[in-house]
Amino acid sequence: MKRPLLWRNRTSPPGLRQKSVPVRRIGGDLYLCNIKPKVEESLRLSGMLEYLGIDHLFHPKKEAIRTIVSRLNPSNCETCSTLSFTECAGTPAAAARFD
Repeated sequence: MKRPLLWRNRTSPPGLRQKSVPVRRIGGDLYLCNIKPKVEESLRLSGMLEYLGIDHLFHPKKEAIRTIVSRLNPSNCETCSTLSFTECAGTPAAAARFD
């Protein structure tokens, strides 16, 4: 699993924008979860929250995972062998593996 990004110069609002470009280019996206109020305010003031999309900010981790898994391209799940989250158990790929 990916390590969480820490709020440092490299992950400041301009840094996040820079990181999002190649991720979005290959069809991925960035989501933020459990960020501190001051960080959220900084993102809002910088325009980064609008750039990412307010729907990319989550406070409860379970809500984030549930929502993000539902947004994944199902074809990505077909080749995934980790089934990292409980939500993955409901995917067609998981069902096919256990048949």
